[in-house]
Amino acid sequence: MRYGCWRLPCRRALHRESRCRLRQPEIPKGQGAGQPAIPAESLQNHTVPPQTFVDVLCGTIRKNGMASRSDVQSFDFRTLVLVEEQYPEISTYYLTESPAILTTEFVPAALRASQ
Repeated sequence: MRYGCWRLPCRRALHRESRCRLRQPEIPKGQGAGQPAIPAESLQNHTVPPQTFVDVLCGTIRKNGMASRSDVQSFDFRTLVLVEEQYPEISTYYLTESPAILTTEFVPAALRASQ
């Protein structure tokens, strides 16, 4: 038994042009053809400073009485240090690829894991 596209058995009775043939729409040639232009403001950095992020996030957590049930998880140490200083009742967790990085000089001394 022969198999064609999608691993379905091809039957000889089917017309030669329609047998297991993928049909895809014609894609226009040229860079960005048919694509809308990306607005310049979308390419700008819209990240807020760490202090603003901490004020909004932890302020909302505290206002809604969720501090004992909330954690702040971040890849950014600056955010975690500010949360620990200003909102000690909220748990913090540093997100990292490898636990070994927690013992290097890349981590602030106050947060560095002991070896």
